[in-house]
Amino acid sequence: MKLRYVSALILALPASSAVSQEIIFRAQPGTLQVVGATNPTTPELPSVPPETETPSVPETPEEPVPTRPPIFDQAYPSWVVETGTTETLALTAQDTSGKVTYGIEGTAPVWLTYTNGLITARPPKGTVGSKSVLFSATNPSGLKTTTFIRIMPRDTVSPTWYGSTAHTATVGQRFEATIRADDAGGEVTVTRVGGDDWLQLDLARGTMGGTPATQGQYSIALRATDASKNSSEIVVSVNVVQPPS
Repeated sequence: MKLRYVSALILALPASSAVSQEIIFRAQPGTLQVVGATNPTTPELPSVPPETETPSVPETPEEPVPTRPPIFDQAYPSWVVETGTTETLALTAQDTSGKVTYGIEGTAPVWLTYTNGLITARPPKGTVGSKSVLFSATNPSGLKTTTFIRIMPRDTVSPTWYGSTAHTATVGQRFEATIRADDAGGEVTVTRVGGDDWLQLDLARGTMGGTPATQGQYSIALRATDASKNSSEIVVSVNVVQPPS
Protein backbone atom coordinates (compact mmCIF):
# COMPACT_ATOMS: atom_id res chain seq x y z
CA MET A 1 0.00 0.00 0.00
CA LYS A 2 1.36 3.37 -1.03
CA LEU A 3 1.29 6.38 1.19
CA ARG A 4 -0.31 9.55 -0.06
CA TYR A 5 0.98 12.93 0.90
CA VAL A 6 -1.30 15.92 0.76
CA SER A 7 -0.01 19.38 1.19
CA ALA A 8 -2.10 22.46 1.45
CA LEU A 9 -1.45 26.13 1.94
CA ILE A 10 -3.92 27.69 4.29
CA LEU A 11 -4.00 31.41 4.87
CA ALA A 12 -5.31 32.05 8.34
CA LEU A 13 -6.38 35.53 9.24
CA PRO A 14 -7.25 35.68 12.92
CA ALA A 15 -9.33 38.67 13.98
CA SER A 16 -6.53 39.91 16.23
CA SER A 17 -3.61 39.36 13.84
CA ALA A 18 -2.81 39.87 10.09
CA VAL A 19 0.18 37.43 10.08
CA SER A 20 -0.16 34.43 7.69
CA GLN A 21 0.66 30.90 8.88
CA GLU A 22 1.60 27.91 6.68
CA ILE A 23 0.39 24.56 7.96
CA ILE A 24 1.50 21.25 6.34
CA PHE A 25 -0.71 18.19 6.74
CA ARG A 26 0.84 14.82 6.45
CA ALA A 27 -1.52 11.92 6.07
CA GLN A 28 -0.56 8.50 7.24
CA PRO A 29 -2.80 5.55 7.42
CA GLY A 30 -5.31 6.12 10.11
CA THR A 31 -3.62 9.33 11.26
CA LEU A 32 -3.61 12.98 10.47
CA GLN A 33 -0.77 15.10 11.84
CA VAL A 34 -0.14 18.79 11.59
CA VAL A 35 3.50 19.54 11.05
CA GLY A 36 5.26 22.89 11.36
CA ALA A 37 2.44 24.81 12.99
CA THR A 38 3.65 27.94 14.75
CA ASN A 39 2.41 28.51 18.24
CA PRO A 40 0.29 31.63 18.59
CA THR A 41 1.88 34.43 20.60
CA THR A 42 0.47 34.75 24.07
CA PRO A 43 0.01 38.43 24.94
CA GLU A 44 1.93 39.52 27.97
CA LEU A 45 -0.10 40.46 31.01
CA PRO A 46 0.54 43.88 32.52
CA SER A 47 2.87 43.78 35.50
CA VAL A 48 1.19 44.40 38.83
CA PRO A 49 3.30 46.00 41.57
CA PRO A 50 3.46 43.99 44.76
CA GLU A 51 1.11 45.06 47.43
CA THR A 52 2.69 47.02 50.27
CA GLU A 53 1.41 46.85 53.77
CA THR A 54 0.42 50.17 55.38
CA PRO A 55 2.05 50.45 58.81
CA SER A 56 -0.50 50.49 61.56
CA VAL A 57 -0.76 53.66 63.66
CA PRO A 58 -0.31 52.94 67.36
CA GLU A 59 -3.31 53.82 69.40
CA THR A 60 -2.97 56.81 71.72
CA PRO A 61 -3.49 55.69 75.27
CA GLU A 62 -6.36 57.40 76.96
CA GLU A 63 -5.40 59.79 79.75
CA PRO A 64 -6.61 58.74 83.18
CA VAL A 65 -9.64 60.64 84.39
CA PRO A 66 -9.00 61.99 87.90
CA THR A 67 -11.56 60.92 90.45
CA ARG A 68 -10.04 62.76 93.39
CA PRO A 69 -9.01 66.40 93.85
CA PRO A 70 -5.32 67.38 93.83
CA ILE A 71 -3.35 67.34 97.06
CA PHE A 72 -1.10 70.24 98.08
CA ASP A 73 2.45 69.17 98.86
CA GLN A 74 2.48 71.10 102.12
CA ALA A 75 0.64 73.73 104.10
CA TYR A 76 1.81 77.23 105.01
CA PRO A 77 -0.26 78.74 107.83
CA SER A 78 1.56 82.07 107.42
CA TRP A 79 4.13 83.73 105.22
CA VAL A 80 6.12 86.83 106.21
CA VAL A 81 6.91 89.04 103.22
CA GLU A 82 9.35 91.92 103.29
CA THR A 83 7.79 95.13 101.97
CA GLY A 84 9.49 96.90 99.10
CA THR A 85 10.86 93.62 97.75
CA THR A 86 9.78 90.74 95.48
CA GLU A 87 9.51 87.37 97.19
CA THR A 88 8.26 83.97 95.97
CA LEU A 89 6.85 80.86 97.63
CA ALA A 90 6.37 77.47 95.92
CA LEU A 91 2.91 75.98 96.56
CA THR A 92 2.36 72.97 94.29
CA ALA A 93 -0.18 70.13 94.24
CA GLN A 94 -0.01 66.53 93.03
CA ASP A 95 -2.70 64.93 90.84
CA THR A 96 -3.06 61.59 89.00
CA SER A 97 -3.55 63.44 85.70
CA GLY A 98 -0.31 65.35 86.09
CA LYS A 99 -2.12 68.54 85.08
CA VAL A 100 -3.10 71.13 87.67
CA THR A 101 -4.40 74.68 87.24
CA TYR A 102 -3.52 77.09 90.05
CA GLY A 103 -5.46 80.15 91.10
CA ILE A 104 -6.61 82.50 93.84
CA GLU A 105 -10.17 82.25 95.13
CA GLY A 106 -11.99 85.43 96.07
CA THR A 107 -10.17 88.71 96.53
CA ALA A 108 -6.46 89.20 97.04
CA PRO A 109 -4.04 92.14 97.16
CA VAL A 110 -3.08 93.49 93.76
CA TRP A 111 0.56 92.85 94.59
CA LEU A 112 -0.01 89.08 94.91
CA THR A 113 -0.10 86.51 92.04
CA TYR A 114 -0.25 82.71 91.83
CA THR A 115 0.82 80.96 88.61
CA ASN A 116 2.26 77.49 87.87
CA GLY A 117 2.44 76.66 91.56
CA LEU A 118 4.48 79.76 92.46
CA ILE A 119 3.18 82.60 94.65
CA THR A 120 4.79 85.97 93.95
CA ALA A 121 4.42 88.86 96.41
CA ARG A 122 5.48 92.46 95.78
CA PRO A 123 4.09 94.45 98.71
CA PRO A 124 5.08 98.12 98.44
CA LYS A 125 6.65 100.01 101.30
CA GLY A 126 4.08 101.12 103.80
CA THR A 127 1.90 98.00 103.40
CA VAL A 128 0.53 97.07 106.83
CA GLY A 129 -1.78 94.40 108.18
CA SER A 130 -1.93 90.67 107.40
CA LYS A 131 -3.94 89.29 104.46
CA SER A 132 -5.62 85.85 104.50
CA VAL A 133 -5.69 84.51 100.93
CA LEU A 134 -7.38 81.32 99.64
CA PHE A 135 -5.29 79.44 97.04
CA SER A 136 -6.68 76.62 94.87
CA ALA A 137 -5.50 73.76 92.66
CA THR A 138 -7.91 72.24 90.08
CA ASN A 139 -7.47 69.12 87.90
CA PRO A 140 -8.99 68.44 84.42
CA SER A 141 -12.05 66.82 86.02
CA GLY A 142 -12.89 70.09 87.75
CA LEU A 143 -12.05 68.69 91.17
CA LYS A 144 -10.53 71.38 93.38
CA THR A 145 -8.64 71.64 96.63
CA THR A 146 -7.95 74.87 98.52
CA THR A 147 -5.78 76.13 101.34
CA PHE A 148 -5.57 79.39 103.27
CA ILE A 149 -2.28 81.24 103.79
CA ARG A 150 -1.93 84.34 105.92
CA ILE A 151 0.32 86.82 104.11
CA MET A 152 2.12 89.08 106.57
CA PRO A 153 3.82 92.11 105.01
CA ARG A 154 6.54 93.33 107.29
CA ASP A 155 9.02 96.15 106.99
CA THR A 156 12.28 95.28 108.70
CA VAL A 157 14.65 97.18 106.42
CA SER A 158 15.97 100.54 107.54
CA PRO A 159 16.24 103.53 105.20
CA THR A 160 19.37 103.89 103.12
CA TRP A 161 21.50 107.04 103.04
CA TYR A 162 23.01 108.37 99.80
CA GLY A 163 25.72 110.94 99.13
CA SER A 164 29.04 111.90 100.62
CA THR A 165 29.63 112.06 104.38
CA ALA A 166 32.83 114.16 104.16
CA HIS A 167 32.86 117.81 103.04
CA THR A 168 35.06 120.94 103.12
CA ALA A 169 33.89 124.44 104.04
CA THR A 170 35.52 127.87 104.29
CA VAL A 171 35.50 130.21 107.27
CA GLY A 172 32.95 132.99 106.84
CA GLN A 173 31.34 131.45 103.76
CA ARG A 174 27.98 129.75 103.53
CA PHE A 175 28.26 125.95 103.35
CA GLU A 176 25.48 123.67 102.19
CA ALA A 177 25.24 119.99 101.23
CA THR A 178 22.32 117.87 99.99
CA ILE A 179 21.18 114.98 102.14
CA ARG A 180 19.10 112.02 100.96
CA ALA A 181 17.63 108.97 102.66
CA ASP A 182 15.43 106.47 100.77
CA ASP A 183 13.23 103.60 101.87
CA ALA A 184 12.27 101.88 98.58
CA GLY A 185 9.61 104.46 97.88
CA GLY A 186 8.25 104.61 101.42
CA GLU A 187 7.97 107.68 103.58
CA VAL A 188 11.13 108.71 105.45
CA THR A 189 11.55 111.26 108.24
CA VAL A 190 15.01 112.83 108.73
CA THR A 191 15.98 114.44 112.04
CA ARG A 192 19.10 116.06 113.49
CA VAL A 193 20.25 114.13 116.54
CA GLY A 194 23.49 115.92 117.38
CA GLY A 195 26.50 117.86 116.15
CA ASP A 196 27.98 121.35 116.11
CA ASP A 197 25.53 124.21 116.44
CA TRP A 198 26.36 126.04 113.22
CA LEU A 199 25.44 122.95 111.18
CA GLN A 200 21.67 122.87 110.87
CA LEU A 201 19.13 120.79 108.95
CA ASP A 202 16.74 122.29 106.36
CA LEU A 203 14.01 119.66 105.81
CA ALA A 204 12.08 121.77 103.31
CA ARG A 205 15.07 121.90 100.98
CA GLY A 206 16.63 118.55 101.90
CA THR A 207 19.94 120.12 102.87
CA MET A 208 22.23 120.66 105.85
CA GLY A 209 24.75 123.44 106.38
CA GLY A 210 25.56 126.86 107.83
CA THR A 211 28.30 129.46 108.02
CA PRO A 212 31.38 128.43 110.03
CA ALA A 213 33.14 131.10 112.09
CA THR A 214 36.38 129.33 112.87
CA GLN A 215 38.68 126.80 111.34
CA GLY A 216 38.41 123.19 112.50
CA GLN A 217 36.75 119.78 112.14
CA TYR A 218 32.99 119.71 112.69
CA SER A 219 30.17 117.22 112.25
CA ILE A 220 26.43 116.66 112.35
CA ALA A 221 24.51 113.46 113.21
CA LEU A 222 21.33 112.64 111.26
CA ARG A 223 18.69 109.93 111.63
CA ALA A 224 16.26 108.60 108.99
CA THR A 225 13.12 106.77 110.17
CA ASP A 226 10.55 104.96 108.00
CA ALA A 227 6.84 104.33 108.62
CA SER A 228 7.60 101.04 110.41
CA LYS A 229 9.95 102.80 112.85
CA ASN A 230 13.06 101.32 111.23
CA SER A 231 15.86 103.86 111.41
CA SER A 232 19.44 104.41 110.39
CA GLU A 233 21.91 107.13 111.36
CA ILE A 234 24.90 108.77 109.71
CA VAL A 235 27.51 111.34 110.76
CA VAL A 236 28.47 113.98 108.22
CA SER A 237 31.86 115.62 108.83
CA VAL A 238 32.87 119.07 107.63
CA ASN A 239 36.49 120.27 107.52
CA VAL A 240 36.54 124.07 107.81
CA VAL A 241 39.59 125.87 106.36
CA GLN A 242 40.75 129.47 106.14
CA PRO A 243 39.96 131.35 102.94
CA PRO A 244 42.85 131.72 100.50
CA SER A 245 44.93 134.84 101.10
